[in-house]
Amino acid sequence: MEENMSWQLIGNEAGLMAIGLVFALLANVYMPDRTKQLKENQIQIEKEFRNILRQMAEFLLSENKGDVQIKCEHLLTFIRESQEDAREHQENYWLRQPLYYETYFSMRRAQVNVIKDMLENLERIQQPAYYGKHIYGLLIYTAETFSESNDGRQILARIEEVYVLYRQMPLPTSRPEFEDRAELFQFLQSFKSFIEIKAEFSQQKIKK
Repeated sequence: MEENMSWQLIGNEAGLMAIGLVFALLANVYMPDRTKQLKENQIQIEKEFRNILRQMAEFLLSENKGDVQIKCEHLLTFIRESQEDAREHQENYWLRQPLYYETYFSMRRAQVNVIKDMLENLERIQQPAYYGKHIYGLLIYTAETFSESNDGRQILARIEEVYVLYRQMPLPTSRPEFEDRAELFQFLQSFKSFIEIKAEFSQQKIKK
């Protein structure tokens, strides 16, 4: 009698587990797939990065920063929202989705914070046009090649070339020149960090 009841309880538990599994699978089938939207968000984010980098380059020639700081804040908000969407997309599936998009948005979020530091450096340079030629080219090249697939190695090599050029320049002869040179090197250091964030992400080779 007790043995029959035990087998009956086991059968009931197994049945409940099977029903739960079926519902979980059905939920995965009918739950909207956000992958397309996440990819579109990714494309939009990269487009905004390119625009910001170009605007930073133009600042070196015209000293008109425009609304680039506001664009950075808007981009940061959009990335945060996209990262949250990616997290929900990953957590809602019984068969867990890869962490690629959540990690990608986290990487871009870190890059925006570095760009904000770079902007502050540029704004403190008193004669940006004097130093602008090589940094302008560096920013434009980065904007033109900015993409998900770019591992950043070529950009890092170009940053090192600019470092060498500025180290070979005559020493500053006035306080403003000295301060500009210090801001310039800090800018290049931040720029290097900006690219290294992406290079590290590329090395992880996270599956989509």
